[in-house]
Amino acid sequence: ILYKYLENIYAFCYLYRSLLKWCGMDPPKFFQKLLAALIFWGASAASYFFIPYLIFIEPTEMPYMALDKMIPFWPWTIIIYLSLYAQVILMFLSVKQAAEFRALFLVYMACGAILSGFYLFLPTVHNFPYIFDDFVLWLRGIDVAANQFPSGHTIYSLTGPFFFLAIGRVRLGLVFLTWGLMISASTLTVKQHNVVDVMAGLFLAIICGLILGKIILK
Repeated sequence: ILYKYLENIYAFCYLYRSLLKWCGMDPPKFFQKLLAALIFWGASAASYFFIPYLIFIEPTEMPYMALDKMIPFWPWTIIIYLSLYAQVILMFLSVKQAAEFRALFLVYMACGAILSGFYLFLPTVHNFPYIFDDFVLWLRGIDVAANQFPSGHTIYSLTGPFFFLAIGRVRLGLVFLTWGLMISASTLTVKQHNVVDVMAGLFLAIICGLILGKIILK
């Protein structure tokens, strides 16, 4: 199982290396940036739904703490929750230079690999209260039960903004950061994650966006 996991990471890295020359135009073209975002989402979805078939560890149940119980359930925030996919695509479309484009793509692929590692080697489930909302119940039905910690929505929505802040595009970074924080909060108000999941996602987003992003660019 570990070999298959490492083999998938190698495949992602090989894909990135193959795209380097193709992404070498400076500035990168619109269709290149859009395709890179779609490749990332495709790889992320494949990993997310395939990993449960590889899990060999009994999932750990994360506690539903008093703080989580204090957070209200707002079903309308599902709109903000689902806006993650558009946000990430817009962040890819916002890069101006080929070096930034390649770095952002690699950072997000690294985020996907890190999340996959958590979901495979540290599967977690939650004992959330029953929600009387048809759409949220449908969302829970297609979601993967053991992929709870850390929050993927938090990592993906905040890594890009931290990356833009790290490279000096402060105004753009703050706009996307505000959006990302709203997405992170929505994971709590639609009861898809608890506070521990979100805080862990925030920590990993800082590492990937601020630290790893700078390292890749250098």
